[in-house]
Amino acid sequence: MNDDDETIDPYSLPLPGPQPGDIAERLMLLPEHAHLSEHDVQLGWLMRNTPKEKGGKTELGSVHAVKTMAQGAFKDLFTMMLERLLFRRADYVVVLDAAWWAQAAPIDREALIYHELCHIKQAVDQYGAPKFDKDGYPVFRLVEHDVTAFNAEVARYGSWTQDIGGFLSAARGAA
Repeated sequence: MNDDDETIDPYSLPLPGPQPGDIAERLMLLPEHAHLSEHDVQLGWLMRNTPKEKGGKTELGSVHAVKTMAQGAFKDLFTMMLERLLFRRADYVVVLDAAWWAQAAPIDREALIYHELCHIKQAVDQYGAPKFDKDGYPVFRLVEHDVTAFNAEVARYGSWTQDIGGFLSAARGAA
């Protein structure tokens, strides 16, 4: 970008300072995320320089599987460009809101990285056993949030599903 260009690049690498990858490495020592480091799952980190709204709120982070980000004739080109941008091969790319990251407290940054790591789990087969590819390597996938509910719904109906009940129990245990 030159001085005459007033457009903002939509994505950039993390700026100097607290690095999300460093936080993730520390969090991957925890039992709930150890599968990522044990199986050498490679993460790439990008900052989103313009806010992304989702459900009326600014999305602070998202995780994307590189294998499914681009398909067809340009898949190899996309993969090559992404590797050049990140200076490494990545299995997943984590995109964080740059403005939020710049002002967030260290504990909030850690919580966001922890949250994003929770989206990457080993896939399971039809019987619930861990899934492996033909060469014996674990197959990973992205998972959705444990709870999908609205505040008004919980206020009106309480923990009417097992998911909401488990979430509320976990929240009470952390308090």
